[in-house]
This record gives sequence, C-alpha cells and structure tokens, in this order.
Amino acid sequence: MLSNIGTEQKLSGTVLLRKHLQPASLNNIMGSVFGKRYDTDTAQDSEELDELKDMVQEGLELLGPFNWSDYLPWLSYFYDPFHIKEHCSKLVPQVRKLVRDIIEEHRATGPRSLSDNADFEMIFRGIDTTTLLTEWVMAELILHPEVQEKLYKEIDSAVGNKAVTDADVALLPYLPFKESKTSTKSALSERLLGQRREP
Repeated sequence: MLSNIGTEQKLSGTVLLRKHLQPASLNNIMGSVFGKRYDTDTAQDSEELDELKDMVQEGLELLGPFNWSDYLPWLSYFYDPFHIKEHCSKLVPQVRKLVRDIIEEHRATGPRSLSDNADFEMIFRGIDTTTLLTEWVMAELILHPEVQEKLYKEIDSAVGNKAVTDADVALLPYLPFKESKTSTKSALSERLLGQRREP
C-alpha cells in the first residue's frame, strides 16, 4: 500500500487515500473476522481479493445512499428508484458463496471454527468506518506538521526502519490510536494537538 501511495504521489503530486485505504482495511478486517489475509502478489489471492473488493464496493454503494424504504418498508413494494432490492438479491448470494468458501477453507486448515452466519455487513461497515477515520486522521496530520514530526520521531526512535507491529504500539505513547477515546473528533484533536477545541 505504501509503495502504491508513493508511486501515485510521484506521478500526480497528489494522493487519493481512500482507494489505497479500503483494500488495506478490507485485508485487515478479513484477517480479524475470518483469519484470512490476502497476498496481492499471488494470482489466486489477487483474483479472490479483486472479487471481494468488487462485492464490498457494490455493498458500500448499496448501503450508502438514502433510501426511503429503510424507514418505510412497505414503500419498497412499489417504489425503488435505485433498484436496491434487485441489486441486493444478486449480491447476497455472491457474498454468501464467498463467505462459505472462506469458512470451508478455514475449517480445513485452521483450528478456530467460524459460523456460517458470519455477518458480512460488519465487514462492509468496518471497512468504511476504518477508511474514513484513517482519512480524517491523515487530514489532521497534514494540517498539523508539528504533530507529524513528533510521531515520526517517536516511531523512528522506538521502531527504527522496520515495519511497526502490534507489539510496537505499546512503545509509542504519543500514537493517537492507543486509547479508545480517540475515535471521537474532539478527543482525538485534544490528544493529537494537546489542546481542547471549543465548540
């Protein structure tokens, strides 16, 4: 992901983070929920990941727009301008098949059992939430270069040139994701900037 971001930066001078963050979030959430991570260098993994990305993208598009039928279910019988019901009836079997295949593969190779009723909506929502929060944090860091510098120095002194692991996070007290309160804007701003913002 980072090399792709660097390449995009060199080629165009700007980076659209979302297209890089969504696949990374997807891979991370799939690893957490299903114990399956994807290696984009492997043709089989790349093909399955592309299929999964397409399904997630379609799911996000279906979950995203305002839909009167969510609030007035009877309306969907005669008013569905976005054809959400039709799209869902095609997407849900694809998702179920993919999830069933992942679960079967996991059962054959892994000790942990997974339910056939794994909630794939959690994956759709988790990817979007993770991506948006990461984008927001990056925007805050861009607006506050002094915070960037402090984080960079902390990571460099604690970890060096290797990739940061979960175990390394304990060595990074300034890293803003350490506490659960950082998921709200005011708490994150307070933690990042060391100041309280007035409403």
